[in-house]
Amino acid sequence: MSTNLKFRIPVACLSKARVGVLATSMVIASSIAVPAAHIAFPAAALAQTQDDPSLEQTVTDSEDVVPLGTQKVFDHGHADLGPVVDSDSGETRFLVRDDSEFPPKWRHLSDTIFLVDDSAKQTLPEEAQSFDFTGAQPGSQVWVIPQSEVHGVPWLGWNTQNPTLTKTADRGITLEFAGHEGDGQFSLFLQNGGFAEPQVLWTSAKKESQPMWVDLNTHTHANWVFTQPGVHKVAVRALIPLLDGTTKEFTEVLTFAVGKDALEEAKSAQWEGEYLPSSTKGEEKGASASSTAKDAPASEKSSSVAVWIFVAMILIALGFVVAGLRMRASAKKRKETAAQNGQR
Repeated sequence: MSTNLKFRIPVACLSKARVGVLATSMVIASSIAVPAAHIAFPAAALAQTQDDPSLEQTVTDSEDVVPLGTQKVFDHGHADLGPVVDSDSGETRFLVRDDSEFPPKWRHLSDTIFLVDDSAKQTLPEEAQSFDFTGAQPGSQVWVIPQSEVHGVPWLGWNTQNPTLTKTADRGITLEFAGHEGDGQFSLFLQNGGFAEPQVLWTSAKKESQPMWVDLNTHTHANWVFTQPGVHKVAVRALIPLLDGTTKEFTEVLTFAVGKDALEEAKSAQWEGEYLPSSTKGEEKGASASSTAKDAPASEKSSSVAVWIFVAMILIALGFVVAGLRMRASAKKRKETAAQNGQR
């Protein structure tokens, strides 16, 4: 069964964090009803403040990690991908935070299947070309894990709020698309409120890794779109630069059972190919989510600008000193010449 959803478009999907490149995409809070004839993709998650109360959450060091091998079919509720650093051992893992029950707990991605059944179907607008990047034709149906929560559908995002992570990581992490296996096409995108153009973060149409920068202490949700039913595997690479100068790297595979008949196959499906090579290895930081390119975070840019301004000020000061010395030398020479002429 397909449905054309009509629901509230929230605004920011990030928690409180430093203002960076992403702040240029900050969205003003709004609540807009999209006509039922249109796909109801929710709003963007680019601002550096958390204006949507549904995204306010507290992540603690005391949250349990479910033992490896404990299977979970995630068919509804809130979940976040994210790095977890053990406060005692210092061990870092890339897991999924299951907030569908209380208290929240972290699960291994190899044990988790996200069920995206036909209740997640949405219809693309007939007259719009804005969603061509999904690989689906206007008016066709796609399966969507949406950017805002919908009853009976998983609500999948990511956060960098683990307290020990925020104390040990260097400003943020890079999340990188590392490959897709499954029929049709996969894409991940953000969209501002109203009728703003979607911002593509990842797409399986590009056979290359696609990094995005994520600030520390942020919480984000986006639209996960699949054009065909079946088992979909999405490889995600996390690169975590630490304050000690080292970098932690993890590649995990997310499993999605899309449509009504994919769950049983998903339980035994394995990743069969190779991961896309990283495009950020050797770089100090990954790309920012606001550009989906290889721009450095704003703090890096501002630091570079500050250095150049400082150098320019030094050069200007040296110029004044040299000019002053030349003027003094010239005046002294004129004085000596005048004295010699007077003696004659």
